[in-house]
Amino acid sequence: MPSRSSLVIFLHGIGASGAQLMPLAASWRASLPNTRFVAPDAPLPNRYGHHWFRTQSNPSSQNENLVS
Repeated sequence: MPSRSSLVIFLHGIGASGAQLMPLAASWRASLPNTRFVAPDAPLPNRYGHHWFRTQSNPSSQNENLVS
């Protein structure tokens, strides 16, 4: 594997997966040739994919309670 001088980490939204963001890497690769691109899946399962943190209510609610 060639040496890389930088790293781009894509973080997806609620219900998505890292794989859905990897097409961005293909379009950025020519502009950032010495860059490694990664898009991990969030650790918590969601009925539509994954998410990074738990929410007690709607994620866009102003009264949202985050639990780590």
